[in-house]
Amino acid sequence: MMPIEFEAKFFVDFGEIKEKIRKMGGVCVRGRGFMRRFVFGIPGQADQWIRVRDEGDYIALSLKSFHANAEHAIESVRELEVKVSDFGTMVQILELLGYTKSLYMENYREIWKLKDCLVMFDDLPGIEPFIEIEGPSKVSVETVASLLGLDMNRAMYGSSWQFYRDKYGITKEQFNGLKELTFARHPGLLK
Repeated sequence: MMPIEFEAKFFVDFGEIKEKIRKMGGVCVRGRGFMRRFVFGIPGQADQWIRVRDEGDYIALSLKSFHANAEHAIESVRELEVKVSDFGTMVQILELLGYTKSLYMENYREIWKLKDCLVMFDDLPGIEPFIEIEGPSKVSVETVASLLGLDMNRAMYGSSWQFYRDKYGITKEQFNGLKELTFARHPGLLK
């Protein structure tokens, strides 16, 4: 069985949250950096996908899966991840195995650590910046969210496509139909 990825997303003021983290002894573990990814659909598996992500200093191959109530439960996302050495070669291997690239996407991310959680500050094309708190358990994520003054009733779970749905009124099928979501090309794609 795939391990649960305990994470919660919040729209926040970055400066305010970073200051709170600093005051509680948290530290920045990776400065703001550019990331890119290719997402591959899995035939017959609407709620699973493969992702190859270049984080700048780390390239990861992940299998991600949503389970019941993905938008409303911290336990509903599962992930297996392994480090790979070459972004382009991994993409090519997946294509040669018959997987089809469904989306190329860019973002910027800065990572902080507080207690046993990582707090990721994410900028994605066309939506407001948000944080993602990721930890080893539901309780750890809820604890850090509480320390930061965040209400778990306002947390978002699952894929960031939901942010595009909420802002642009697009369906999951329309989002999955996008081939590229970059900082240079997002305005025309999302109208």
